[in-house]
Amino acid sequence: MRRQLLSLLVAGAAALGLTALNAAPAQADSCASNGYATTCFTSYGDIFETVYVQSNAGSYVVFETDYGRVDTCYGEGVCNKNIREGASIKYWVCSYVRASDTDAVCEGPTYDGA
Repeated sequence: MRRQLLSLLVAGAAALGLTALNAAPAQADSCASNGYATTCFTSYGDIFETVYVQSNAGSYVVFETDYGRVDTCYGEGVCNKNIREGASIKYWVCSYVRASDTDAVCEGPTYDGA
């Protein structure tokens, strides 16, 4: 009886381990776009990911938390910012046209969090 119970526990643990390995990647909680770039925020990992829609623009993200933190991510790609657990944020995706005097175009705020 003990041997059967132990075998059952080992098999169950192995099955759970395989399920954890096959878990789906985190999904974006919210996204914002301004016509030049799209930025998505994923709270699992506190990640902002920006993708350029137009190659002639540079972009940045400005965010503000409900506990008073203001910070910025620059450029295309992934930016990890370690935001306090359970915090609410608002963010803006901003872009400027390179090689011109065009002011930044910002979209937002986009809200996410508790």
